[in-house]
Amino acid sequence: MLRTSKIRRSNPQSAIRNPQLGFTLVEMLVVISIIAVLASMILPAIQIAREVARRVQCGNNLRNLYFGTLQFETARGYLPATRTFWNDPAYKTSPSMPQSWTAASAPSQTLTWVHELMPYMELKTMRENVDGQLASGGSIQLVAGKIALVVCPSQPIEPTASLNSGTKQRYSPLSYGANGGVLDNLTMANPQFGFDWPGNGLFDNRLKGQTKNAPEAQLRIYYSSLGNVPDGTTNTLMYIENAYLEEWNFAPQEINVCVVWDDQNYPNPRQRLTDSSDPIKPDMLANLFQQGPNTALPYARPASYHTSGFMVAFADGHVRLISENIAYEVYMHLMTSDGRRYQPAGVRTLSPPPAPPALTSNPVQNVFQGTLDGDSY
Repeated sequence: MLRTSKIRRSNPQSAIRNPQLGFTLVEMLVVISIIAVLASMILPAIQIAREVARRVQCGNNLRNLYFGTLQFETARGYLPATRTFWNDPAYKTSPSMPQSWTAASAPSQTLTWVHELMPYMELKTMRENVDGQLASGGSIQLVAGKIALVVCPSQPIEPTASLNSGTKQRYSPLSYGANGGVLDNLTMANPQFGFDWPGNGLFDNRLKGQTKNAPEAQLRIYYSSLGNVPDGTTNTLMYIENAYLEEWNFAPQEINVCVVWDDQNYPNPRQRLTDSSDPIKPDMLANLFQQGPNTALPYARPASYHTSGFMVAFADGHVRLISENIAYEVYMHLMTSDGRRYQPAGVRTLSPPPAPPALTSNPVQNVFQGTLDGDSY
């Protein structure tokens, strides 16, 4: 009997040693380190890109405010008021119309430049609601809420409820102030001169009650327009970013919705355009003003959350970021629409200045004896 031998065949794959799957601890630490380095390089670039996008949107807001203002002026023949009472004939003879801008009820009836522009910002329905409140004896602050067009995208999240009106309504944030010139003269010693001279700024305060008694009955109201800007619309600010502002529907003082420049303390103004800290104020604007105008002045100036500057819209419609390091004198030039005719608000104390470059005894007048160079800002 034949015996057959079994041939043992080897598996070629069995000769190959199976590799060990996974990373060693050292390899994993190297990968994590590389990811951390890449993240540290990419994240700042992402933040910068986001801020650039927010700044572009902020500029678009200001540009649209300019176009709304232009439409208002085309329709009315003058610029919107910083503050005013409703110009409805029936309302002006009703008990709801304050007798004076000093009346306790005045803030609840005071329209701001934002109210004035609503029909030109696709907010006609909101303005009709405001008019309805006024017609029924209500408060304008019952119409509230965020209007994206007047809020800078870089602005931090605001409170949910109003901190000013006492109505428990939604907070109505405001990031942009109208060019209000210098602080209004509220003494009414010379009502024939108005709250402020038009040449000191661009917009007018038209808050005049229905009283027939002096001095408010004699208060002069101006109606400025873009057709009368001797300093040039390319060199005159219209809207300025101010992160200290609060709500668009609450303006017991003009600085609640405006930006001003300081002629009272110049050449040592109480406003610092350069401020590296976050725009934080110690109290509400209304309370600061009650402590004295000089207490509120530091917060009625350009301020923003953008890096190293603030966004503005000029009276010719162009929008740009202005460095916070500009000289205060340049800021004064940009705020005035007719700097050569500067007079302190509500008085006429200065003689006409001589022809430049001759100087006067008044330091503010001397600022406007020079010319504004576009490279200055």
